[in-house]
Amino acid sequence: MNKFTNALVASLVLVTSITFAAKEGATTIKLYAAPDFSKVLATIPVNANLTSIIQKKDWVKVGDRTNGQVGWINTKQYRKAREAYDEPNIQTVYVNATENNEGKPTVNIIAYKNGKKLSDKEAKLFYKKMLKQQRIEQLTQRSYWRHANQMMRRQQQDMNQLLNDNFSNDDMRPVILMPGPVIMPKQPAAQEKTDTLNSKKVSAKVVRKRFSV
Repeated sequence: MNKFTNALVASLVLVTSITFAAKEGATTIKLYAAPDFSKVLATIPVNANLTSIIQKKDWVKVGDRTNGQVGWINTKQYRKAREAYDEPNIQTVYVNATENNEGKPTVNIIAYKNGKKLSDKEAKLFYKKMLKQQRIEQLTQRSYWRHANQMMRRQQQDMNQLLNDNFSNDDMRPVILMPGPVIMPKQPAAQEKTDTLNSKKVSAKVVRKRFSV
C-alpha cells in the first residue's frame, strides 16, 4: 500500500468520534381556521413570533406579528412540537478504517442521532455532510485571515508612504539649532557720558574736603 493510502488510513483512524448539536430546520405546527382540525390555514414554525388572543380549552387563538395572520393552534400539538424543537440534536459519528485482503482501505462509518443508531446510508450521508461543513468552515477562516493580513499590509504601506512624503518635503525637514556666543547689550552713549560726569564730580568733592581740613 502506497504512502498516500497510509496517510489516508491514519487520518481516518484519528477521527474516532465527532459530536455536535444542530437544528436542520424549525419544527412546524398547524394553524387552523377554527378550534378544530377541520381546516388548516397554514403551517408555521414553532418558534414563530405569535401573540395569544383568547383560549378555548385545548385551543388558543393566536396572531402572527410578522404578517398579521390569525388562526387557532392546538396546545397539545404546540407543546409536543416545542419539546422536539428544544431537544438537543446530538449526532455522533465513529469512523474506523481497516484493510481488506487486497490491502485496500475499507472505511466503516457508524452514526448515532440522539442515541439512536442510523442506517448505513444515513450514516454515510451524514458523514459527507459533516466533512463538507468542516471544509466550508476552514475556507471561511482562511478567507478571513487572508483579508486581515491584506488590510494590515495596506495600512503599513500607507504609513510608510506618509512618512516618506513628509521627510521628502524641504519644509518638513528637521531644523538643528546650534548654541552661539552671548553678547551683552551696549548702553547708550548719553548714559555713558552722564555716568562719567557724575564720577568726576564725586572725585572733586573728595579733593576739596581733604584740603579744607
